[in-house]
Amino acid sequence: MKQYLRAQNCFEIAQILTYENLMKYLVSDYHIYK
Repeated sequence: MKQYLRAQNCFEIAQILTYENLMKYLVSDYHIYK
């Protein structure tokens, strides 16, 4: 059970990091177009 929770946590962290990187990319893209 602990392994499952750890895996789920890693997945959530990965999703959050990916989301943050995506937002940074979109923001920088927006600044370039602006």
